[in-house]
Amino acid sequence: MRRALAFVTAGLLVLALGAAATSAALDKRASKTVQVGDDFFNPDKLNVSKGTKVKFKWVGSDQHNVVKKSGPGGDFGSSITDERGVNLTHKFSKSGTYKLICTIHEQMKMKVSVN
Repeated sequence: MRRALAFVTAGLLVLALGAAATSAALDKRASKTVQVGDDFFNPDKLNVSKGTKVKFKWVGSDQHNVVKKSGPGGDFGSSITDERGVNLTHKFSKSGTYKLICTIHEQMKMKVSVN
């Protein structure tokens, strides 16, 4: 009886570890990074699934921000900064097309399509 209980316990542990690994893998796939550089977004077009978190990471030395110009849901954006490594993370929870800009350099445009 103890041996059977040990096998059941070991099996449950394996299932729990597998579920945790799968959850971590899904979280990693459900995130993307966009570089905010000197006069560019990289990439400047992104297709993601609903619920994806997008991290905007400053890599340039000029002042920039990220502001939603149009798209579904409420407004979001960052403050103006020139600090490398600054991050803004936004979870895209509604389907549609989002247009983003840097308000200082309006030629810096980005489109995020959410399915």
